[in-house]
Amino acid sequence: MKDNQLKLYFRFLSFFKPFLPQLIVGLIFYASEGITYTYMLSVFQIQIIDSITTGTAGNLLPIILRLLISASVFLTISCTGLYILFYCISKVDCYIKGEILHSISSQKKPIEHSADYITKFTNDTSLMLSLMWNTSSLLRMLVGGFGGVLLLSMIDWRLMVIAIIIGIISLLAQTVCAKYLKPIAKHIQADANNVHRRFMDIIDGAVVIRMFNIGDLKMKQFTDEANTLYNSWIISNKINTFRLGFASIEKWVESVGMIGIGFLFMTKWELSISELIIIPMLTQPIITCLTSFGNFVANIQPGLAGARRVYEAIDQPSENLKEDYPNLELYDEKAVLKIENVHYSYEKEYPILNGINLEANSGEFIGIVGASGSGKTTLLKLLLGIISPDEGHITICNQDIENVSLNSRRAQFAYVSQETLLFDDTLQQNIFVGKMDSLDSEINQAAYDAGLNSFIENIGGLNQPVGENRSKLSGGQRQRIAIARALVRKAPILLLDEATSALDAETEFQILDTFINMPKRPIILFITHRLSAIKNADKICVLDNGCIKETGTHSDLIKQGGIYARLWSAQKPTDSLKMSKLVNLQG
Repeated sequence: MKDNQLKLYFRFLSFFKPFLPQLIVGLIFYASEGITYTYMLSVFQIQIIDSITTGTAGNLLPIILRLLISASVFLTISCTGLYILFYCISKVDCYIKGEILHSISSQKKPIEHSADYITKFTNDTSLMLSLMWNTSSLLRMLVGGFGGVLLLSMIDWRLMVIAIIIGIISLLAQTVCAKYLKPIAKHIQADANNVHRRFMDIIDGAVVIRMFNIGDLKMKQFTDEANTLYNSWIISNKINTFRLGFASIEKWVESVGMIGIGFLFMTKWELSISELIIIPMLTQPIITCLTSFGNFVANIQPGLAGARRVYEAIDQPSENLKEDYPNLELYDEKAVLKIENVHYSYEKEYPILNGINLEANSGEFIGIVGASGSGKTTLLKLLLGIISPDEGHITICNQDIENVSLNSRRAQFAYVSQETLLFDDTLQQNIFVGKMDSLDSEINQAAYDAGLNSFIENIGGLNQPVGENRSKLSGGQRQRIAIARALVRKAPILLLDEATSALDAETEFQILDTFINMPKRPIILFITHRLSAIKNADKICVLDNGCIKETGTHSDLIKQGGIYARLWSAQKPTDSLKMSKLVNLQG
């Protein structure tokens, strides 16, 4: 193995460090089968043959009984070792999958395709763990080979040397095959991941595929990827077939050859019939021991390829929680949010935000509007610490949020995103995650304020499952659950990113009325394309090309006749009369 493969392999072994005592015992017990099997069969076979050839067949029964008892003892030891290995590997399996999940939940880089991580979580971890099974098998072969060398040298050292030479020749043949299997193993893992991606596209996009009648196209894409994987497997199987076929023929040649050599030794040197018969049995572990190195290198290639992909997932840079930073503290539970000259760009050549200035005091309702791609959602990501500004400062109560712990910073926000995520759990638990110490009464009130009463009655209560894959939920129902989750949090700053886009106008107005009349109303930053929802906001900011081009109340902006006035005119809101019924925020 090359240096980079050795690094992959030894890093894998490091996962077993917490279980090192158990692992050592398991490997010793499991590997002991190699030498005990060779020793017992050879010794007892000599005794049986000698009893027959010397006419003392009456001793066969005690010999057979001793053989059965010895075999039972060593079989129990071997099975115990196997059980211990299963235990250690299962523990490491759980740990590695936990590390992948931790990496997913804390990494900076957004996940581009979930299928890639599903493959790493399932298939790649299984291949990675096969490295330990290959290691334990190699160790057993080594122990068996050592026993064969010891016993064969006791018969005649020259026979031992011949067996070793044959084994080295076999090892060279297996090593050549392993050289060709390495790149194929990488291709198979990559191709399998692509097939998984296409499969997930078809599962997740089933409705869209039917609506746009692109089933044939998606099936062709899936079939093409599957054929590529199939071709990679064919190449791998051809090499393995040659390798295993060569090994089978080689065993027959070795056995016949060693018997022939044994006959030669009988004619020139003293060699009993019983020793002649067990020569192939003792030779085989030696040759298998040497060829096992080549087999080991070949067999671990898929495992190393899987390990490489698992490490890619685990080694993704995690966000800095800044746990050693001071916590952000509010004074009198009132927040003052200031955004001062903030710049941000995903790529230097393409700025997203360019000198944003905004101030919001506790209780203010601020609407943020603008065309798609103007930087509205990016602004919320900056507040939540998902990304950091290139220039400028964001402060809450005069505390720079870049200089406080990330958890205390995020505790100041409740957030409803464009894409509503529900966990595969009950309705109550989906609301409960907004505030982990919330009381049942708080959850009930949040559900009521989010307009979930009739929905709760229809599904049979808060303890009914409403997980991510509950396709019976409408977009509006999912959005109301997310709003309830934000309401129960009772954070000083509420971020709403198209949070009511899936609601009908009447429900939207009811929820907005809830926001307006909250006893301790937070700062509300409401991103929306539906201008009627923010008509009575304290302040409306119009983002355009990364800058706040207009600021003011609805009436002020209409009078200016700028961007906002054109957007309002284009929408021609039919629900503006209903919106006017809401409590005036200025009061």
